[in-house]
Amino acid sequence: MREGGDRRAAPRYPVTLTARVRDAARSYRAAILDVSAGGLLMAMPDAFVAAPGTVLVIDAAILGTVRARVVTTSARGVHVQVDADAEDYGVAVRRVSRIAQSW
Repeated sequence: MREGGDRRAAPRYPVTLTARVRDAARSYRAAILDVSAGGLLMAMPDAFVAAPGTVLVIDAAILGTVRARVVTTSARGVHVQVDADAEDYGVAVRRVSRIAQSW
């Protein structure tokens, strides 16, 4: 049985990136823990509370700025789906995958 947020069919690539995350009301610092073609996993501060469906704007070096939607939260972090129209994000994930494969 899969954990609540473990739904991605695309390969995940571990990263450690600092990000600025904004919802409708506030701005937070977060750590991005992994990325895939469709989404990412973030560790968020305890003050962050978001229900599935919450829209976020995430800004991180390498990935750029993307709109995303919370899919679920788990003990691992906040699982989000990145907007399908985020072309630059797709390019960034492919770059991360090439780096990960070279290790």
